[in-house]
Amino acid sequence: MSIEVREPTKGFYSALDDVIKYQIKSLNNQIRTRQALSKAIEISRSEGFSDFEAGLIIKKYLKDKLPKTTYYRTLHKLKLIEEKQKVPMEQIYYNNVLEQKDNHKQKGEDTWNYEYEDMILDRVQGFDSTEKYILDIARLFRKLGYTEDKIFTETKRMCKSGGMAGAELEYVDKVLHWKLDTYRKLDNFPGKQPAKSIVQYVKIAATLDMYGIPRDKISAKIKEIVIPIQGMEECYFIVYVLQPTPFADPTIIEMDFLGVWIKSILPRRSGGYVDDDQYRAEREEEEIGIGDGRKYKADEKYCRHCIMK
Repeated sequence: MSIEVREPTKGFYSALDDVIKYQIKSLNNQIRTRQALSKAIEISRSEGFSDFEAGLIIKKYLKDKLPKTTYYRTLHKLKLIEEKQKVPMEQIYYNNVLEQKDNHKQKGEDTWNYEYEDMILDRVQGFDSTEKYILDIARLFRKLGYTEDKIFTETKRMCKSGGMAGAELEYVDKVLHWKLDTYRKLDNFPGKQPAKSIVQYVKIAATLDMYGIPRDKISAKIKEIVIPIQGMEECYFIVYVLQPTPFADPTIIEMDFLGVWIKSILPRRSGGYVDDDQYRAEREEEEIGIGDGRKYKADEKYCRHCIMK
């Protein structure tokens, strides 16, 4: 005895192909996308499929054919149709949440590194070049969750719509491969892999080099952005990381910047530069979470700016 697995007809899949076309080729035509989804559901009903079965088939069919962000946005439209057509999407929505959690776990620290890199590169001001224009567009598509091939395709499409053609589009491809190859080399460092915090600063410096910022100015540009956010002590660490690279600042004499950085975060009683009382107070505040947005129970510990112990 065999169980026959039914499949919808070509008309059903044709309607889903229209969803893909309207989301990508027609620049997110929201009305037509919703109409195409409604048509797919109507066809599935006429063929004897339950709404729940149709929803699962739609989810599976669209998953690898749309960019991740567009995919979840499309499923949200399907949930809006539920209000009118009673499509049970609860299980599909639940599965999406689980998938997003799994993806976040797999990315781990790499996600944080990308966010930190974006935080710096998004703040580069007073400098524009063709290379910066190309790479900023590519970074935008990477933030949206596009695959590597899709990033290349969409970046070239955007540059073409911006007026580039012929040899200029070939240069777009060259710049994208330039950054991709550079990052791959840094991610596969020969021998013992450096700490991720070191690699990420070298990556940022390499990107600024691609932008066309003079190499002797790259260190200063990074510090200009980072110091107001993370403090002066980070300056020493940045110099330490870039010192042995082609992106070092030639105006700064060679020294043990890592040692200086360590002393900048240690109290004087331990050989550092930070006032002992200030260091103790900051550690206490950090322990109970004052100033960092976390919820905490102060018990008998209080912020030094408010109440004395």
